[in-house]
Amino acid sequence: MNKFLAVAVAGFALGAVSQASAATTSNSTTFGPTKTDFTTSNLTLQAFNTTLGTLTSVTLSMVGNATVGGSVTNNATTSQNFKVSTDTQVTLNSTTASVTNLLLDLTSTQSYVAVGAGATAVYGPFTPSASAVNVNGTPLSDFTAGPINFSASTLSATTILGGGNNITAAVNSTAGGSVTVTYTYTPTPTPPPTTVPEPASMALLGLGLAGLGLIRRRSV
Repeated sequence: MNKFLAVAVAGFALGAVSQASAATTSNSTTFGPTKTDFTTSNLTLQAFNTTLGTLTSVTLSMVGNATVGGSVTNNATTSQNFKVSTDTQVTLNSTTASVTNLLLDLTSTQSYVAVGAGATAVYGPFTPSASAVNVNGTPLSDFTAGPINFSASTLSATTILGGGNNITAAVNSTAGGSVTVTYTYTPTPTPPPTTVPEPASMALLGLGLAGLGLIRRRSV
């Protein structure tokens, strides 16, 4: 009997520990690919469902990717060595929560040697990607009141180093990505189930009591 009681208490304690441990839930949305530069404000993520438990932290992550390609032309009268770099910055802001300037840099670079006078060379194509994470601590209430709205925007530039300012680049780029919010929370404890004796158990109990009564009458 004592052994059974010890096992029951241990099981109850284990259940209580598992209920108190942290849990996570997440949801995502995507944007693009769209030609840069762009600004969009139609990104929406779901707020934390407070019926799940008590929210303890919020992690916001963004993954960005770009496709960059085109051509470069040497307009000088002699062959040239030069380097061409493109950079697309993707910035995420929220209009409803405390998330400001979560930034990604999507860069690509190509070097050229002895490109002839008047010649055109291919640039890319490149597919740079990057990711960023923002662990947002306060206020958590921003993530429980309703849908979380975001604005993703880009700024892009092409830089040419060398060539005596006689190099022109015709570069096209698109950018896109995804945003994910992860909620860490303490689950609401689940009340222990109430067990109701089955009819068969009640019948066995009745027979047992009747047997005890019969034994008692015989012993008297």
